[in-house]
Amino acid sequence: MEGFKNNEKLYRAVKPPHKNKLFWTKDGKRITPLAFKNRPHEEYVSVNRQADRLDTECIQEMKKKLEGSIVSVTYSECRKSEINVIPKPSSNNIYHCGLFNGEADAQNSLLTDIQCQNLADMAIFEYKDFE
Repeated sequence: MEGFKNNEKLYRAVKPPHKNKLFWTKDGKRITPLAFKNRPHEEYVSVNRQADRLDTECIQEMKKKLEGSIVSVTYSECRKSEINVIPKPSSNNIYHCGLFNGEADAQNSLLTDIQCQNLADMAIFEYKDFE
């Protein structure tokens, strides 16, 4: 698979408010920075890359495997926030990637609070599983 294009979308599934209300603002209209926080056992934040696929194809594929709404940010938005996007393909998902702190050394790749806030602010809803 080729390198990333600046306008390439990176998709993340976000559990609905009734499953994790910490991921959502009180009015339920926006996601919070916690939607992009690493869980304690994770080394990176998981996303799926668009590659050369249409939005609809990416969203349908994610909906088959993951629960919740789907948001996107672009590769260039990640780089502006000093977030590295590294392909992490698996046997069942060749589009899987990880978001890493681009400022950190190899020992600490966790995204900072500011990076998570930037991602939440830039995120666009591609699919919302509730109203």
